[in-house]
Amino acid sequence: MKHLRQKMRHYTLSPHAEPAMTVTPGETVIVETLDNVGNRVNSEMDKDKIRPPLNPLSGPIYIEGAKRGDALEIIIENIKPTRDFGWTGQTSEWGFIEMGSPIWNIFKETIPTEIKICRIQGDRVTFPLKNGKTIDLPLRPIVGTIGTAPEAEAKSTTPGPYGGNMDCQEVRPKNILYLPVYVDGALLYLGDIHALQGHGELGGAPIEIPSETTLTINLLRDKNIGWPRIVSEDYLVTVGSSKPAEAAIKTALAEMVGWLMSDYSMDIWDVNLLLTATAEIECSQITNPLYTAALKISKSFLPK
Repeated sequence: MKHLRQKMRHYTLSPHAEPAMTVTPGETVIVETLDNVGNRVNSEMDKDKIRPPLNPLSGPIYIEGAKRGDALEIIIENIKPTRDFGWTGQTSEWGFIEMGSPIWNIFKETIPTEIKICRIQGDRVTFPLKNGKTIDLPLRPIVGTIGTAPEAEAKSTTPGPYGGNMDCQEVRPKNILYLPVYVDGALLYLGDIHALQGHGELGGAPIEIPSETTLTINLLRDKNIGWPRIVSEDYLVTVGSSKPAEAAIKTALAEMVGWLMSDYSMDIWDVNLLLTATAEIECSQITNPLYTAALKISKSFLPK
């Protein structure tokens, strides 16, 4: 099993970057990642550290034989925090609280810059409150940013058809992620691991951690998909990113319609009515330059 350790990190998904590692399809790799501020936060006093550059990515990983029009099949085998704490925080520049919005009227004050250090022990996370009490939370890690290199360089903070900063809760251990390939070798990047994140990523920074993330990377030749797809134990999931939020939902819907038509030989209008009756929509994040939505259908509702 290969282990990717590197000093250099990337703040773009570039088709021109020198590969940090080359793998053959079917290989399993362990990738060391930094948190979204490059591991600069170590205490609640590090408020000046939550600033750009943001979202350093590991990679890129070159997959032998990958060509435009293929797809990567990525099994998220495991996510292991590499420190005994994560951090969450806020600034006036992050999150969904906008001056003049209805939610602003609840807070009625300038958003302070704050950091909370959340200790991790086993599969539990301790969330401290200002009154001295704590809340016991589960460790449910996800990969916040993962993507292949698009034809034109993209910022690591932005999602797109290639994946990127989706912050989708379904990109988690034991699930399978499918990403389109645009350039030779695919050039896979990842980082921005979260110990726990709510739907919407409302405050801008969930519980951020560095990690060792284990992936098995397969190659599907001539599998031309438009947007990221995910298969979990119970669901098929498509991901779309855009603005406004309804555009992200429509993008995810279009990808799901195409998936069910091509892989399950369903008529387009049967798909339309089936999804009307059974689909679930989740807001992955509404804080990045483009919003991300996930559309899900239970496997139990698919043709046998």
